[in-house]
Amino acid sequence: MTMLKLLTLGVGLGSIWVCSWEAAGTANVGCAINCADFTMTYQPGVEPFWLHIAYHGTLGRVTWQDRVLAAMRLVLRTLLRGKDVVVHCAAGPQMEKMVCESKCLSQFQS
Repeated sequence: MTMLKLLTLGVGLGSIWVCSWEAAGTANVGCAINCADFTMTYQPGVEPFWLHIAYHGTLGRVTWQDRVLAAMRLVLRTLLRGKDVVVHCAAGPQMEKMVCESKCLSQFQS
């Protein structure tokens, strides 16, 4: 299973990895950001966050922007604790990298 390192911050800080859902399920990391449209089970100690990147509507009174900001806060807290983060979708690291670059970042550039 392939994991692609997206970001390395430096000594004492974690890294962000993008991977398939299979790799995310076995990864020993601080948190997992699930961008797919299904729920997952992770290793013990992994803090999950279900983002469902394809759905931009409101989920239980929480807007798309609030969900993305909450995911970003969890990622930053995890990295600052020195733990790694996995971000995954159903399609794997190639699709995840494209989604992160196009969808997530473009939402906040305007």
